[in-house]
Amino acid sequence: MTDEELDRARAEEAWSLWRAGGRKEESVAHVAVRLTREGWKPVDPDLAEARKICGSFYSEQVAGEYARGIYDPSPYVKGVKLAIKRGRELEREGK
Repeated sequence: MTDEELDRARAEEAWSLWRAGGRKEESVAHVAVRLTREGWKPVDPDLAEARKICGSFYSEQVAGEYARGIYDPSPYVKGVKLAIKRGRELEREGK
């Protein structure tokens, strides 16, 4: 991800958080600065999908833990993420 793409993603996230939070005393700029200071980066779409797939086999509570990334270091999540990436590679190769 380029610096420009990261800036754009942070700006979009800032707008989203500002709209959802309803805290009008805090400007969108304040939210964007906080995201930058905290080193926020968008979640890899393949990782987000792997979290969703892995969590779908469990209760709502455990699925929420997967969604928050608690189990990201597990071989289960890592394996599903690699399978998603490999599936995309095979699709691009026409196999």
